[in-house]
Amino acid sequence: MLSANFIKFLESEILCWRNQILYRTYELLERWEKVQTDVLLVAAIFTKQKAKEELSGEYIRFQILEKAWRVLCNQIESQPWLADTLQGRAFDSLGALSSSTERMKKHLYDFFEDKKK
Repeated sequence: MLSANFIKFLESEILCWRNQILYRTYELLERWEKVQTDVLLVAAIFTKQKAKEELSGEYIRFQILEKAWRVLCNQIESQPWLADTLQGRAFDSLGALSSSTERMKKHLYDFFEDKKK
Protein backbone atom coordinates (compact mmCIF):
# COMPACT_ATOMS: atom_id res chain seq x y z
CA MET A 1 0.00 0.00 0.00
CA LEU A 2 2.75 2.43 0.84
CA SER A 3 4.32 2.16 -2.61
CA ALA A 4 1.24 3.54 -4.43
CA ASN A 5 1.58 7.11 -5.73
CA PHE A 6 -1.89 8.23 -4.65
CA ILE A 7 -1.52 7.15 -1.04
CA LYS A 8 0.55 10.05 0.34
CA PHE A 9 -2.40 11.63 2.17
CA LEU A 10 -2.98 8.36 4.08
CA GLU A 11 0.67 7.51 4.67
CA SER A 12 0.77 8.50 8.36
CA GLU A 13 -2.39 6.51 9.14
CA ILE A 14 -1.07 3.47 7.31
CA LEU A 15 2.25 3.65 9.16
CA CYS A 16 0.43 3.97 12.48
CA TRP A 17 -1.77 0.98 11.64
CA ARG A 18 1.26 -1.08 10.57
CA ASN A 19 3.15 -0.20 13.76
CA GLN A 20 0.16 -1.18 15.92
CA ILE A 21 -0.08 -4.55 14.19
CA LEU A 22 3.66 -5.14 14.53
CA TYR A 23 3.64 -4.18 18.21
CA ARG A 24 0.61 -6.36 18.98
CA THR A 25 2.16 -9.29 17.10
CA TYR A 26 5.45 -8.89 18.96
CA GLU A 27 3.61 -8.71 22.29
CA LEU A 28 1.57 -11.82 21.42
CA LEU A 29 4.68 -13.81 20.49
CA GLU A 30 6.45 -12.71 23.67
CA ARG A 31 3.51 -13.85 25.82
CA TRP A 32 3.26 -17.11 23.91
CA GLU A 33 6.94 -17.89 24.40
CA LYS A 34 6.82 -17.05 28.11
CA VAL A 35 3.75 -19.19 28.79
CA GLN A 36 5.11 -22.10 26.77
CA THR A 37 8.44 -21.96 28.60
CA ASP A 38 6.73 -21.79 32.00
CA VAL A 39 4.33 -24.65 31.24
CA LEU A 40 7.22 -26.85 30.10
CA LEU A 41 9.25 -25.93 33.19
CA VAL A 42 6.46 -26.82 35.59
CA ALA A 43 5.59 -29.96 33.62
CA ALA A 44 9.16 -31.17 34.09
CA ILE A 45 8.73 -30.92 37.86
CA PHE A 46 5.53 -32.96 37.82
CA THR A 47 7.01 -35.83 35.83
CA LYS A 48 8.10 -37.35 39.14
CA GLN A 49 5.46 -39.22 41.11
CA LYS A 50 6.89 -37.95 44.39
CA ALA A 51 6.35 -34.34 43.28
CA LYS A 52 2.76 -35.15 42.34
CA GLU A 53 2.16 -36.60 45.79
CA GLU A 54 3.92 -33.92 47.84
CA LEU A 55 2.46 -31.07 45.80
CA SER A 56 -0.99 -32.48 45.16
CA GLY A 57 -2.70 -29.08 45.33
CA GLU A 58 -0.26 -27.53 42.89
CA TYR A 59 -0.46 -30.61 40.69
CA ILE A 60 -4.24 -30.22 40.40
CA ARG A 61 -3.79 -26.54 39.51
CA PHE A 62 -1.12 -27.55 36.99
CA GLN A 63 -3.48 -30.03 35.33
CA ILE A 64 -6.08 -27.27 34.92
CA LEU A 65 -3.42 -24.91 33.58
CA GLU A 66 -2.05 -27.49 31.16
CA LYS A 67 -5.55 -28.27 29.89
CA ALA A 68 -6.20 -24.56 29.26
CA TRP A 69 -2.84 -24.32 27.47
CA ARG A 70 -3.68 -27.29 25.24
CA VAL A 71 -7.14 -25.87 24.46
CA LEU A 72 -5.54 -22.57 23.44
CA CYS A 73 -2.94 -24.36 21.29
CA ASN A 74 -5.67 -26.37 19.57
CA GLN A 75 -7.72 -23.22 18.94
CA ILE A 76 -4.76 -21.46 17.37
CA GLU A 77 -3.91 -24.52 15.32
CA SER A 78 -7.45 -24.85 13.98
CA GLN A 79 -7.85 -21.09 13.33
CA PRO A 80 -4.43 -19.66 12.61
CA TRP A 81 -5.70 -16.36 11.22
CA LEU A 82 -3.60 -13.57 12.61
CA ALA A 83 -6.42 -11.05 12.84
CA ASP A 84 -8.59 -13.40 14.88
CA THR A 85 -5.70 -14.21 17.16
CA LEU A 86 -4.83 -10.57 17.76
CA GLN A 87 -8.40 -9.42 18.25
CA GLY A 88 -9.79 -12.52 19.90
CA ARG A 89 -9.58 -14.06 23.29
CA ALA A 90 -6.24 -15.77 22.65
CA PHE A 91 -4.33 -12.67 23.69
CA ASP A 92 -6.27 -12.37 26.94
CA SER A 93 -5.98 -16.12 27.54
CA LEU A 94 -2.22 -15.88 27.28
CA GLY A 95 -2.25 -13.12 29.88
CA ALA A 96 -4.31 -15.23 32.28
CA LEU A 97 -2.13 -18.29 31.69
CA SER A 98 0.98 -16.21 32.27
CA SER A 99 -0.37 -15.01 35.62
CA SER A 100 -1.24 -18.58 36.60
CA THR A 101 2.19 -19.92 35.70
CA GLU A 102 3.86 -17.12 37.65
CA ARG A 103 1.83 -17.93 40.77
CA MET A 104 2.57 -21.62 40.37
CA LYS A 105 6.29 -21.02 39.95
CA LYS A 106 6.28 -18.88 43.10
CA HIS A 107 4.49 -21.62 45.08
CA LEU A 108 6.94 -24.23 43.81
CA TYR A 109 9.90 -22.01 44.61
CA ASP A 110 8.60 -21.44 48.13
CA PHE A 111 8.02 -25.18 48.58
CA PHE A 112 11.54 -26.07 47.46
CA GLU A 113 13.06 -23.32 49.64
CA ASP A 114 11.21 -24.70 52.67
CA LYS A 115 12.34 -28.20 51.79
CA LYS A 116 15.99 -27.05 51.79
CA LYS A 117 15.72 -25.88 55.40
